[in-house]
Amino acid sequence: MLALYETLRLADDEDIQYVSRQHPWYEGIRSVPSIAVLFILFLFMFPFFYQGPLGVLIFFIILALDAYFLCRGFLRWRGSLFIMTNRRLILVGRKGVFRKEVREIQLAKIIDISYQKKGIVQNLMNCGIVSIRYQGVEEPLVIERVHRPGRFLDTLSRLIEHII
Repeated sequence: MLALYETLRLADDEDIQYVSRQHPWYEGIRSVPSIAVLFILFLFMFPFFYQGPLGVLIFFIILALDAYFLCRGFLRWRGSLFIMTNRRLILVGRKGVFRKEVREIQLAKIIDISYQKKGIVQNLMNCGIVSIRYQGVEEPLVIERVHRPGRFLDTLSRLIEHII
């Protein structure tokens, strides 16, 4: 948590108003193949061990690679945050284990915000795509897989109204 506050660099008069992550089901769905490999690996654990040292080595190599992919997905989800303060919108994104992107947008520069839910899956899971247009950039910033996009939009709109 301390690393988060170092990333944010909050001013004295700045308060965190809203924190959210991408919808957890997306990363969970992406983890299904790794979980299947893990299940199959443990199902065939004894035949691997029966092969002797080479089989044990292959078992642990596959286990380590699978654990890496599972942890990478979890860390990517856990490290990706949408943070709103009373002055800025901060997007922290993890692209892997060692790569982090931070984007800050001053609330006063936001021109237009909208969200959309595409298809039955996004409607059932209450997630969607948020688009933010702000001064100085032609293309809108598109944030995908936002959990509860309506609440995200309402909170951001309320904060922008207090700024203006």
